[in-house]
Amino acid sequence: MSRCSAVFVTPSALTVTVDETVELRARGGSGFFSWYAPGGRDFIGSGNIFRTSYSVPGTYTVTVRNARH
Repeated sequence: MSRCSAVFVTPSALTVTVDETVELRARGGSGFFSWYAPGGRDFIGSGNIFRTSYSVPGTYTVTVRNARH
């Protein structure tokens, strides 16, 4: 069984204003990524760049995974 390298996301944390677009970039792993951002306007995605925004202030967690492992 092959193992993929770790996935890194930049930025790892940030503060944004309501309705401001958040852009996250992933690298490493298999090179194929899936994203999940509960509460975000665009809450699922794929690829190494993911963009979303939030209409309600708060603290949110965005998850990225190797899509092929």
